[in-house]
Amino acid sequence: KNPWSSLQVTGTMLVGRSNIVGATIHGFVAQVRFNGTTLGFCNLPSFSVSPTSSGSVALDTVFQVRDRAAFESAASTILQGLPSRLELSGTPQVTTEGATLDLTLSKLIELPPLTLAGAKLFNLRMVSGNDTELSLVADVSFVSLTRLLVTGNASQALRLNVHCLSANGTVVEEAMGDILFPNSDLERGLNVRNNLSLVLRKASRHAANDVSDFLGRWLSGAQQTLVLRGPRGITVSGVKVAGFPGGLLQSATISRAQTLRGHDAETGELCDWRHRGQQHCLRGPMLVARSSLAGMHNLVQARDINLDVNLQRNLTYDATLRELPWQIDHISCDSGKKLFRIQSMPGMWSGVDPERRAEDSVIFHGGLTQSFLLPSRPQPDQLLGGTCLTKIFERRLPECCFSSVLP
Repeated sequence: KNPWSSLQVTGTMLVGRSNIVGATIHGFVAQVRFNGTTLGFCNLPSFSVSPTSSGSVALDTVFQVRDRAAFESAASTILQGLPSRLELSGTPQVTTEGATLDLTLSKLIELPPLTLAGAKLFNLRMVSGNDTELSLVADVSFVSLTRLLVTGNASQALRLNVHCLSANGTVVEEAMGDILFPNSDLERGLNVRNNLSLVLRKASRHAANDVSDFLGRWLSGAQQTLVLRGPRGITVSGVKVAGFPGGLLQSATISRAQTLRGHDAETGELCDWRHRGQQHCLRGPMLVARSSLAGMHNLVQARDINLDVNLQRNLTYDATLRELPWQIDHISCDSGKKLFRIQSMPGMWSGVDPERRAEDSVIFHGGLTQSFLLPSRPQPDQLLGGTCLTKIFERRLPECCFSSVLP
C-alpha cells in the first residue's frame, strides 16, 4: 500500500496586497510542483486580497499525491531543513468590482525550514545485551522551528542509523547501531521524547571498537557527538549525548587488608608474606559504582573490565632502603604518571566468598549502589622499578622503587 497517497495539510498561508483594486479569488484546484516536477494537487479555499493591507488564509485541505517518487524526493529535501519552495498553479475565477473572470495563477510559496536544532540524548539506561549487541533506552530533546502533525501510516516509527565521529571530526561511514524515533507530532519550540530504543551493534571489528569507545566515554561522564542518518537522505547532525552523570565509579578506597595485604585467589584468605611462594595474592582498591547504570528492574553484567589509573602529575616519593643492617640508603623515586591497571579476573570475589572464586565479572543491580574489588597490577608499559637515586653514595640501584604504588 502506498503510504503517500494523500496528506492532510493544515497551516496558514500569508497573502500580500494587490496592486490596484481588491478582489476575491474563488476556491480552485491547485497543481503543486517542486523543482519543476508536479507532485500532486489540492483544493485551495476562497480568499480575498486588498490593495491596502496583507492578510492570511487558514488551510485545511487534502493533498493528493500524483508522483510518489517525486514527492519522496521533495520530502527528503524538506526534512533535511534545506530551503524549499513550492509552485502552486491553477485557473481560479476572480471577482473584482462586480466582474468575474477566469485567471491563470502561478505562485511560488516559501516553506518554513523543517530544522531540528540542539538535539540531545540523555538519561541513557541499559536494558539488555549479548555478545554482539547492546540495547539501551534514552530520552531525547530538540528544538523544532516548524509545527508538524503526523497522522495515518506516516505515524510509524522512523529508524535512524547512528554514526560516531572520528578523531578528526569526520563522520564514520559504518553505523554502530540504530535508534527508533517515533514519528509523532512536532511542536514549534522544545520537543522531548522519552524511552527511545537505542541498539548498539558489533557488526564488524571497527564497529565493535566504536561501540567500546562510545561506552567508555559515556561511562566516564564525557559528552559525545553523534550523527543520525535515515531514509531519503534524512540527516540530523551534531546530536549531543550526555555522559553518565558523575561517571560510573563514584569512589575508590585503599585499605590495608584488600589493597596492601590482599587475599588468596583460591581460598580468599588474607595473604601472608611468609607464604608468598604458596599464595596467589590479589590486591587492589575497593570501587563504589553508581546505582543508575541499569534500570530499576534490570541487571547489567560487566565482563573483561580493564582500566588504567593514571595521575595528573608525576608521582615522586622518598624512601629509606636498608640493604644491610649497618647500611641505610635514602632514595628518591620517580614513578611517572602511571599508577596501576585494574582488571576483572577469577578470584576477585573469593575474599567475599571462596565459592565465588571462578567469577570474573560484576553484576550491577538497578537502583543499588555497589562496591567490589578490582585486582591491580602495573600497566604493561609502566616503568619496571621506576628510577631511583641513592642519596648517600649517589648511585642508581635496580628495582629499588615499586613499579606501582601497590607492592
